[in-house]
Amino acid sequence: MMRIPANLGKGCTAYVLEITLAETKPPIRRVVCVANSITLSTLHRVIQAAMGWTNSHLHRFTKGDEDFGIPDEDFYCTDERKTKLSSVLRRPCESMIYEYDFGDSWIHKIKLLEVLPDYSRMLVPSVFAGERNCPPEDVGGIPGFEELLEMIKTGEAAKEEHPDADFNAADFNVDTANARLKAILKNRKLL
Repeated sequence: MMRIPANLGKGCTAYVLEITLAETKPPIRRVVCVANSITLSTLHRVIQAAMGWTNSHLHRFTKGDEDFGIPDEDFYCTDERKTKLSSVLRRPCESMIYEYDFGDSWIHKIKLLEVLPDYSRMLVPSVFAGERNCPPEDVGGIPGFEELLEMIKTGEAAKEEHPDADFNAADFNVDTANARLKAILKNRKLL
């Protein structure tokens, strides 16, 4: 059961978002709280920290038929650096997709769970809850991740000296996720 921290006073309108990595069973997910006024570019950094990714690959957001990212000559999209989260998600239960690493194609469903008016700026952004460890980078997407988990389970990963042999799928800690978030966002104005 997730408990939202008590409001410490006037602040901003905040969104409680559930971020679930698609096709993972049991699910790999995070519940985060962010100001609704952040850009999608900032949300990208929040997702990276909350999930445990290393920000080593390209990404995009998708809502309906519209892609958001950093446009260039090879990728036509709406500029995420100029797009506020509140212009994409407005009401609880609305969702969008975040894809990280176009090679491994890690698809995350982002669902707006709750809108918190006048929420304390001291509490955003933050990770409220989560389940399971984020997959290692460059493991080969969901099929490669499932293969790695099977190799770890059977002991084959250790025998073959696989670089991710010590990966622990259950190892998620909300304090560690918040420390990553704090480190990534340090010295950046987010609200």
